[in-house]
Amino acid sequence: MQPRTNAKLRKVTMIGWHGRLSEASTQDAVVGVVQDFVSILADSELDELPTGCRPGPMTNAQQVTVFALMLAHRHDGDPKTAPALHRVATFFTKAALRIYQIGERSHEVAAERGAPRRVAGNG
Repeated sequence: MQPRTNAKLRKVTMIGWHGRLSEASTQDAVVGVVQDFVSILADSELDELPTGCRPGPMTNAQQVTVFALMLAHRHDGDPKTAPALHRVATFFTKAALRIYQIGERSHEVAAERGAPRRVAGNG
């Protein structure tokens, strides 16, 4: 796979970012998408974010989820009040949701593997 450049990543729309999150099949893959997203945020976008809302290094799913929750508490939901905050909060909310979905799917699969199999007619 060819490494992505910041120039190529900058051209990805929000729909594209959400698509990349939806396609991620592991929590580590979601973290990779988050790292790409954070790496292309322009200084002007970062400057628009309130103090304490600038993303730092994201190396694991827990950091992504904690940051998403913090942004959700800071964001009033109005995309007109702070476009950069709205964009970043929306992205991180979607990333945290995807992390949760992958975790839930993993738990369901593990539970199914551990549950005794029922045979038709026994029950």
